[in-house]
Amino acid sequence: MKISTAEGRILSAYQFQADTPVVHIARQLKCQPHTIHYTLRKFQELGVLRRGAFVNLALLGLTLYQMYFSLSGAGIRRKKRLLESLHKHYRVSWYGELGGNFQYGVSFYAREPNDARAFLDEIAQVTGDGVSRKSLATIAKVHFLNKTYLPGSRKADRDVVSISSSAGTQAIDSKDHAILSALLREDCDSLQTISRVTGIARTTVEHRLKALRENQLLHRQIFRISASKLGFHVYRVLIRSRGLSEKSFAALLEFARATPSVVALNETLGAYDAELSVEVEGAEALTKLVEELAVALPQHIDSIDISPVLSQATSTNLFSPDWPLFKRVA
Repeated sequence: MKISTAEGRILSAYQFQADTPVVHIARQLKCQPHTIHYTLRKFQELGVLRRGAFVNLALLGLTLYQMYFSLSGAGIRRKKRLLESLHKHYRVSWYGELGGNFQYGVSFYAREPNDARAFLDEIAQVTGDGVSRKSLATIAKVHFLNKTYLPGSRKADRDVVSISSSAGTQAIDSKDHAILSALLREDCDSLQTISRVTGIARTTVEHRLKALRENQLLHRQIFRISASKLGFHVYRVLIRSRGLSEKSFAALLEFARATPSVVALNETLGAYDAELSVEVEGAEALTKLVEELAVALPQHIDSIDISPVLSQATSTNLFSPDWPLFKRVA
C-alpha cells in the first residue's frame, strides 16, 4: 500500500499521541485539522490503524515474559488451535507466527515462575504436542519507537517511550479496569465516548485517566500501525552478548533511536540479552541493519538470531471483564 509523504508524517507524529487534540498536531505539522481527521479515518477503515495503550502491568505485580518456540508435531489443525488459544488467552499480550529458527513467538504475563510454567503446559495441552525448542526471557525494560521510516517523517520526529519492569504494589479497581479496556476500542476516541461505553461519569473518567498517568500505569494512548499492510516486512532480532552492561544497553538504544527501521528494543534476562523489532522493505535493508549493528557494538555481540514475523496480533483480553489476573488486584 502506497502512502504519501503527508500521510506518512501524520501517522508517525500521531502514533504515540492518540489522546492529543488534533488541533495541536495540526499546529505541529503545519497542516489543516481536517487533513489529519481524514487521514486517521482513512487508515482506520483500511485496517492499518488500531487504537491501543502502553500500560505498565509490572506496577500491579506482573512480569512480562517473551518466548519463541517450536512444536514437536505439525499440522494445520494444531496450528489453528494454538493461534486461537493464544488470541483468547488472558495472559497473552502479543503472539506471532515466525519463520527461521522458531515457529511461534508469544509475550505473556505471569505473577511468578510457576504461573509461567503453567502457561507452557497449557500450550502443550492445547496442541497435543510438547514444545520441542524454546527461547524464554524476562523483559526487564522495553523501549517503543515510532515509525519514522514512513514517507515524510523526519529525524526530529523520532519519539521513544521507555517502560521499566520495576516491581510495584499499586492496585486498580473495577472503574480503572473498565476505562483501560475502553481505551482499546476503536469507538472510544474521547472522554464522552469512554463515559458512554463504561457508564462512568465523564468527570470521573477524566480524573481516573489523570491518576493512571500520574501513577505511570498508563504511559500513552497510541495508534498501532500495521507495517505489513503498508508493505513492510517484520523481523525479530535476538542478540546474545558477551556481557552487556548498562552502558552497552544505552549504546544499543542510541543505535535503535538512530535507525528508523527499529521500532522496539527489549532489554531482557534469560536465553538472550536484547531484542530488536525491525520493519524494513526488503532483505537488503535487513542485511545492512545487521551489519551496522555489528559495527556499532563489536565488542559486545556474541551472536544474532533473525526471525521473520509471518503474521502477528496483539490481544485485548488482558482487560476482559473476566480477566483472572485482574481478580488479584484491589
